[in-house]
Amino acid sequence: MNLQKIKDREQLDQRVPGMPWYVEKFINYKLPDLSPSSLLEYVRDYEAFF
Repeated sequence: MNLQKIKDREQLDQRVPGMPWYVEKFINYKLPDLSPSSLLEYVRDYEAFF
């Protein structure tokens, strides 16, 4: 895992607990399939939406 993905995973781990339970469940479900960078972008979009 490169440095950017490690940083994105750390940010993801910090932001996900602040999301509604169903977003957190979705992110955890997709974590094995998608990169932390992609999931972090999803979380940023959800933050803007909420």
